[in-house]
Parts: sequence; C-alpha cells; structure tokens
Amino acid sequence: MGAVNFAKKPLTGSPSIRVNCSPVPFARWGFIQKLLPFGGEGIGEDTPFVGICPGAARGPAKAWPVERFAAVCDRLAERQGRVFVLLGTGADAPAARRVAGKTGARTVDLAGKTDLRMLGAVAERCTLVVSNDSGAMHVAAATGTPVVGLFLSTDPERTGPRGPRHEVVRAAVACRPCMKGTCPGRDYECLDAVTVDEVVAACERALSRSALSRKPLSGQEPGGQQPPGQQPSGQAPGGE
Repeated sequence: MGAVNFAKKPLTGSPSIRVNCSPVPFARWGFIQKLLPFGGEGIGEDTPFVGICPGAARGPAKAWPVERFAAVCDRLAERQGRVFVLLGTGADAPAARRVAGKTGARTVDLAGKTDLRMLGAVAERCTLVVSNDSGAMHVAAATGTPVVGLFLSTDPERTGPRGPRHEVVRAAVACRPCMKGTCPGRDYECLDAVTVDEVVAACERALSRSALSRKPLSGQEPGGQQPPGQQPSGQAPGGE
C-alpha cells in the first residue's frame, strides 16, 4: 500500500455539502408511506409538512424546551396549516413524544423509527425543519431543505447549517457560546433566551424564501411523477 500524504492544507471559504437522498429504495419508501397517515384527517400527498427535531446529544444545554417546540407547532399550524413530523434517533424519542403530547397541531412521530437515509428522505420532503444543534439538523440541511437551527450553548459559526436558505436563532446571553452540554453555573439562561416569537419569525422568513413550500412528503414528485429510479407502487425493483 502506497504512502498517504496527510499534509495539512489551509481551509478556505465555507464548507458546503449536499446529500442526495433520492432515489430511495422502493421498500423504504413503502415503509415511510405506511407510517404516514396519507388519506386520513385531510392529509394528502401534497400536504406541506414541517420537520421538528427536538433532541440533542451531549447534554441539556443544547436542547430547547419541548413546551416551546410545541408552541411553535401550534403557531405555525394556525398560520400555515401544516402537519408536523417529529424526527430524530431513538434517544430523541422521549422528547418527540412530549412535543406531540403538548401541541394541538397534527403530528406524525417518526423519532427512532427511521435509519439515517430514511431520515434524510423524509427531511428532504419537508418544506422546513426546525431543530436544535444536532446531527438531524445537519442531515436536513444537507438535503437542501430550509432549516431553522436553534443555538443555545453552541456557536453557529462553528457548527451551524451553511447556506442562504437557512435561519439561525442564537441565545442572546453573555456566556454563550460556552460549547458545553451542561450549564457551568448560570441556571441554563440560554434555554430561556430563545423565544417562541423569535423561532416562529425565523420559520416564516425561511418559508417565504423557499420555492419548495408545497413539496409533498411522499414517494412522488409534484405532478404525480415518480422520482428517478423509483418503482411504481405495487411493482418490485426490476419489474418482477
């Protein structure tokens, strides 16, 4: 095996990545469609969905209160008429359940029920994703869906989503960013510093800029066209 040159090179500009989550294998789209209540309670394949990612690893200082996530859902449902998909890992599932229990908006809880590729596929079909600073936030941003990222103890200049379609909401406290998972002695001031009004305003700005505000959360593209590589319903890959 030849030698590998690991010489350091200076980084220039902002990093930019994009994950292509289409086409998703037919079996996975079928699984996603079974989890989503298409045809029930007025939810169709063209219903606009907003992704909500209330979990955060490495400590509570990165996790906005679930009550405030629920309030954002209520406000956006009143103004925008959207349905909310709760996303994240199995560790995020308790927070997702609490959001679903506290909001009056229509929700679909997929937290802990998708693998990474499926999470990206669902996020790609959302019109917007609202998230703590987390891995799910970066997956959603990489698919091209507008993201509203909430930065409490962390620094969006270091770990924020990149690109003009995204919105960042920072906690306006003197001790931020401490980059810690637990508060070192200020009683988690950063959690209270980000308000529901601020987040709703950021969501509305992102949605107003987005040309994808009616993107369906299904295996079909707008107009009923199957995405490239997608098999029609009822047909196995390879046409067998």
